Amino acid sequence: MKNRLYDILPSVLLLLSLAGSAQAQISGNPVGTSGTKEWTVSASGTYFYQYIGNTLATSNRFLAKSGWGVVEWLDAYLVAGASNLVLDRQDGGIVSDYRDVYRFTYGAGINALVGDRLQLWFGGSALRFQSEGDFREPLIVGGQTYVKRFEMNYDWREVKAYLGIVMNISRFKIYCAGAGWHLWRIEKKKEYRDSATSTSYVGNEQGEFASGLYTGAIVGIEMSLPQRFSISLEALLFNESNLQIMAGISQTGWQGM
Repeated sequence: MKNRLYDILPSVLLLLSLAGSAQAQISGNPVGTSGTKEWTVSASGTYFYQYIGNTLATSNRFLAKSGWGVVEWLDAYLVAGASNLVLDRQDGGIVSDYRDVYRFTYGAGINALVGDRLQLWFGGSALRFQSEGDFREPLIVGGQTYVKRFEMNYDWREVKAYLGIVMNISRFKIYCAGAGWHLWRIEKKKEYRDSATSTSYVGNEQGEFASGLYTGAIVGIEMSLPQRFSISLEALLFNESNLQIMAGISQTGWQGM
């Protein structure tokens, strides 16, 4: 096993390159645990689609994950990567909605798997990223047309916990779980009034949005490949209008000291 670290380095590069081509926070990928004192590396792409109040939030997330086998049945892991954010208000009257570029994203979690053929699966995770952008609204004052421009800064935070089962069938793991999910969005807003010839500063505000507890289901499938690789496809479903979809690849690799 002493050469295992060198064996896994090409795999790490492969995973990071695949992250850009794949499309929730990660629950599986892999759904199994590493084994005591073993590392697992993985990469995933996630599509996030959710209504938050009168706003539709969508986000693409490309994350690398590094997990460590604390004991045979429990992994602790860190994730890092990039996320973008699009907010579309559904109440009309918008000149332009909120669009942001990809920003650094990070998080952590635990993943546990107990049993043999039919296994108990549970864990939790947290994810955070910052986002900056603006949206605009029309404004008519005294017959003159202006644009209200809001420069936004979002501190986006998510937590999730899940409890379910995993069934092992040949090279496949089929899994499902109940999930609870919560979002905090701390926001800072600066308001400007733009005309064709000038811009004036109006003021600023700071607030916080808390989603309350969403409950739903995780469903997924994982296929084992040679050299301890696996590929995963997973969905987190709240209802027909709120979902997260993840595709990923992972490899359990180097055994530590």
